Amino acid sequence: MSVDREKVLHDVGKYIARTAMNLPPGAQVSPGLAELLLRDVYGRGDEPRMSDTFDALVGEAEDPLLAECRDCLTEIDALEEKARAGDSEALGAIATLARSVAERLKRWARG
Repeated sequence: MSVDREKVLHDVGKYIARTAMNLPPGAQVSPGLAELLLRDVYGRGDEPRMSDTFDALVGEAEDPLLAECRDCLTEIDALEEKARAGDSEALGAIATLARSVAERLKRWARG
């Protein structure tokens, strides 16, 4: 399967970190930004979560940077319950992981 790098970078890399890029590392996430951050990573309504979008676009492609992105997305998914409950550490971790996915996908897309 050939992976469209630009589509992955746009559909995952751009949108996963849309809110996270505005949060300095270690910053408290306000309720308003938390809502936006959660929407970016878990979707809303009929939108898929980013991990599902990533899987659909990348499939089983093997690449060290993609594997690191998969690991980050797995961590993001595991934090959902705590983050939706307003846990500040979970929200901060999600922001950090989202920025990490975006950065890794930029490097991978330049590949």
